[in-house]
This record gives sequence, C-alpha cells and structure tokens, in this order.
Amino acid sequence: MERCRVGDREICFHLPMDARFVWLQPTFDGDYGSLDRELGMISSGQPFGFVAFPLRNWNDELSPWPAPPVFGNEAFGGKGGLTLAYMTEVLVPWVRQRLGDVAMGLGGYSLAGLFALWAATRTPVFPRVVAASPSVWYPGWMDYEREHPVLARRVYLSLGLKEEQTRNAVMRQVGDCIRLQEQELRERGVEVTLQWNPGGHFMPSDERCAKGYTWALR
Repeated sequence: MERCRVGDREICFHLPMDARFVWLQPTFDGDYGSLDRELGMISSGQPFGFVAFPLRNWNDELSPWPAPPVFGNEAFGGKGGLTLAYMTEVLVPWVRQRLGDVAMGLGGYSLAGLFALWAATRTPVFPRVVAASPSVWYPGWMDYEREHPVLARRVYLSLGLKEEQTRNAVMRQVGDCIRLQEQELRERGVEVTLQWNPGGHFMPSDERCAKGYTWALR
C-alpha cells in the first residue's frame, strides 16, 4: 500500500481508480505490516479501496465519551468526536477528490469496532460497517445506541467464542451485549450478521476484519 500525509496524519492507502467502494479503518500508529496482510485477505468480486489512518492514543481517540479504566489503569478520554471530524472533514473529502463520489464504509477491531458503530449513529456517510470483536461492553453503549440508532444499512458483527469468558466483570458482558445488538439491528431492518470465531479477543485482528469486509462487500 502507498502512504502519504493527509491533514495531520500519515495514512496508508490502496485506491485503484476503478474502485466502487472504499473502506476506512483506524489503526495503531505504524501497524502497516498487518494492514498489508489484511488487504490481501479481503475477497471481493468488485474493485474496492482501503484507507487506514493511525491513532496516537487508542483509548482516547476511539472512545465516544469518557469512561474509567476497565482493564489496567488507562481510562478512556472520550475524544472519538475529534477522530470522526478528521474522517468526515478531511479524509473523506480527500478520497472523493481522487475517486469522485464513491461509497464509503467504516470498519475496525475491538474499540475501533465500537467506534465504527458509534460513528454510524452520528452520520449516514458510512452505509456499511464492520465491527470485529467490538467493545460493545463499553459503559453506556447499549442504552445510547437504543436512543441513537446506527444509520448503516449493512452491519457485520463478530466475536471470539472465548471473549465472554474473561474474569473482568465489565468485559464479560460482551457476549450478551453483542447478541442483543444483533437482535436490535435486525428488528430495525438492518442487514446484519454475527459471526463467531475460535479463540479469545487477542487473536489476529487482520483476519477477523478481512472476513467482515468480504461479507459486507458481497
């Protein structure tokens, strides 16, 4: 994939001129090797683009509102709104300047998966969302999403079979939360799937995200 600076971030991208759809994905700063593998695992019968943009502080830049630590000592800063503004005001216009009025989707893993769902409650720019092992246990998320429904028309959810077996009291709610999330999306008429993967949370995120993008591009 190519790299260039867009706004205040050095992004990584694959944007063929005949792309009919473009995925955006937040990623760890410098995690480019994993992104190359992920791109190679996405199977699609149509040309698509892919843009990854780095984050300096995962917990701060992806969280929709502040929350206390639930694992370790690092709290959540609730600065997801700034990240969303960068995407909609800087990154999306940059992509469309290159490719025209192409459709966009948003995906991510773990807290980035939750961010993708949350972003889709704030803007209709992303009609397809991939939330791989999303942090739907996040304090206040399920109540918030009921009052501010996801606007995407197609949503991919996934979880590892062992993720709800954690000893952490907050994070072990993830299984119940994601089952309820799928049910509520389906009842609203959203095209949604929930895929269960072997293993726990700390498994190859690139493979899990690629499976979601492949499903959502079909």
